[in-house]
Amino acid sequence: MKKEELEVEVVEEKVEVEDVAEEKVSSEDDEYVEPSKEEMLKLFDGIPVPSGYKNYAELKFVLPVSLRKFYFLWYADDGPQLTDKYMPEKHANNRAVKMSKFYSPPQPRFRQILQWKCQKQRDAKWNIYASFFFQNMPQDNTKVLCANEKTSFVMFERNKNY
Repeated sequence: MKKEELEVEVVEEKVEVEDVAEEKVSSEDDEYVEPSKEEMLKLFDGIPVPSGYKNYAELKFVLPVSLRKFYFLWYADDGPQLTDKYMPEKHANNRAVKMSKFYSPPQPRFRQILQWKCQKQRDAKWNIYASFFFQNMPQDNTKVLCANEKTSFVMFERNKNY
């Protein structure tokens, strides 16, 4: 009985997060229109199958989330992915030890990644449940934002486990 109540609470929280994301995204004055599901699936047709793979990428799916909403949910400073609630939802042992907002400029080693000039960096320290043998694994997480346009963004992520 108690487990069922907990599941209902989690579902209600997720609905609130989606509502907040929708408000955040729709409040932006944006002329860009997201491609339809069919248009997105057609983009896969132009990707050649690597040699040696005959069943490569047969399963294709498109999440019904706009790029702006995805960015807000997973990367924005006030998005839910970096809250204290998100990590423990995945496992009771998970906890955020330190979280920063994006700051600029990034550390010198992250100012250019491949051909991308990067503008912002965010740092986090977590203790995560990785497996039965690694129940409290410290992890450093660095996200580096290199481009953030209306129709695309480039983000690099570095995880270091101890």
